[in-house]
Amino acid sequence: MIQDCTAGKPEGWRHFIANYVPVMRKLVAHYDPSLAAAADAPRVIERVLLAQRQPGSSLFQSLDPAPERWFVAQLRQSVLAELPTPP
Repeated sequence: MIQDCTAGKPEGWRHFIANYVPVMRKLVAHYDPSLAAAADAPRVIERVLLAQRQPGSSLFQSLDPAPERWFVAQLRQSVLAELPTPP
């Protein structure tokens, strides 16, 4: 998946979206329940996905197979970076 997403192949992105967008939804709901309740979670997820599509994305830097735990931890950091900071 990492190699396919880095290469921009649709099958890699389909796998990523099918398997990790639900994880991102749970992260948004956990770290900012008010955002999830306000139905703004899709905007956050969209920003994360667009950021990961950029060349040199930190999530897809390594071409080596990464343990899923490490990958999800990095994904969590990407989601947290897109959440609005509280006043």
